[in-house]
Amino acid sequence: MIHGGGWRSGNKNQMQFIGKEIVAKGYSCFAIEYRLSLEAKYPEGVIDVKNAIKFIKDNAAKFNVDPNKIAILGCSSGGQMAALIGTTNNNPLFEDKEFKSRSSSKVHAIIDVDGVLAFKHPESSEGDMASILVRRKIRRNTRKLEKRFGVEPYRSKYATSIIHL
Repeated sequence: MIHGGGWRSGNKNQMQFIGKEIVAKGYSCFAIEYRLSLEAKYPEGVIDVKNAIKFIKDNAAKFNVDPNKIAILGCSSGGQMAALIGTTNNNPLFEDKEFKSRSSSKVHAIIDVDGVLAFKHPESSEGDMASILVRRKIRRNTRKLEKRFGVEPYRSKYATSIIHL
């Protein structure tokens, strides 16, 4: 389970209530902590969560979980991350080559609670007119957002999970 907080704040304790409800239904839950955008650049937080998935799978017997039935759940910005994690199974851009594991970070289901799936849908013309009218302002604001959230311009398009489908 991945907490929200606009990629800049929050912690795994935010997932306590929903985790208790899921456990009451007979499932195992793991609230995962990851580095926020003020601590590390994108996609490091995503990679942190993928490493946690590998750790859980490596210790599946100890935790009494089936490593072939892993779902990822996230709320708000955590939902965006969950969708991205689920749509980038086996994508080396989102894997930590130095993390030693005998397991993959592949998940089998995504539960995205109010997370963004596309910052700008690739089939949409949204923003085209504004882009024509105020192109410089949009570029300047995009650079500010990319700097604020730790996303390098050439990587920002990969933060949208829909692009990986």
